[in-house]
Amino acid sequence: MKSAIETDLQKITSVTPQRGEARQQYLSRMMNAVHGLTERQWEKLRLPIQTWYNDAAAANDQDHELPDFPDDDGTIGVEGDGETTAPPPPKAKANGTTAAKKATAAKPTPPRPTKPATQKTGNVGLQVRIKKYLMEHGLDATADDIVKSLGGEKNCSALTVSAIRSEFRSSVKLLAELGWLNREVPL
Repeated sequence: MKSAIETDLQKITSVTPQRGEARQQYLSRMMNAVHGLTERQWEKLRLPIQTWYNDAAAANDQDHELPDFPDDDGTIGVEGDGETTAPPPPKAKANGTTAAKKATAAKPTPPRPTKPATQKTGNVGLQVRIKKYLMEHGLDATADDIVKSLGGEKNCSALTVSAIRSEFRSSVKLLAELGWLNREVPL
């Protein structure tokens, strides 16, 4: 049986195991789906789900195997039958409150883990360096000249440089045509 965390995540992300898919591939797809949640959706997740995601992301960053979904009490599976069981939900009382709500209201809530920030690929800095090079050396600089000036930067192909260069040149030409530039730009 699935853990409550896995069941909740399947409802939230619509990610389910595919026939013949390895467990690690499924866990990776689930982790990526959680990573894609909005900040608002992330904040609504229960603490055990956030903890699983943070543990999975840390394992992924270190190229380790992703952890399976634990039960809400932190264990993975139940000894004996080898299946994971979710605790039954608390029953509602006549006035609409549950015993679980009252119990958690008395306890201080632990700090929630934060979702790691999306790592940038470095292209933002690359774009700035390419644009600075074009401003310093003229808009007619070739993509090969720019690639050489970057010194073999990772993720820097001539096609990437050419696309950024083209977009920047078009922007500068438009600004020059509109008269928004203070100095003459060699087009």
